[in-house]
Amino acid sequence: MSSDTVEGERAPAPPAGNGASNPTPAVEDRPPRGQPTIKQMIGVALAAALGGTVTIIADVATKYESNASAFFKIDEALEVIFESNIPSPVVFALVVSLGVGLCFVFKARTPQAGFKMGLSVLAIMMTATPIGVESEVPG
Repeated sequence: MSSDTVEGERAPAPPAGNGASNPTPAVEDRPPRGQPTIKQMIGVALAAALGGTVTIIADVATKYESNASAFFKIDEALEVIFESNIPSPVVFALVVSLGVGLCFVFKARTPQAGFKMGLSVLAIMMTATPIGVESEVPG
């Protein structure tokens, strides 16, 4: 038995606080409940960029020969609108950044949700982009 405690008493508890032995951050260091951290948002944005990249590659790889790629149709449309030759990497960056931007509009909280948002951008554009219209209707 130690000389500091009397029989039946407990030793005093260590002082509370945010010392080196307590890994929990102080309340003021944590983001508000339900708000993602900067690290989480960077992960979501990177996942969305990866999703957009995968979709563009799949679109170009599957429809390159038939000239039905939504990516190339978007590229052609932008060249007509701006009346200048727009490099494909610029169109690529535009489409991927739209996917990343959607994550912030629709508040994707996880990298999985961000990846889905990135995938969805070109899918939406594929739906809105016509393959081509024949000049004559067979009949």
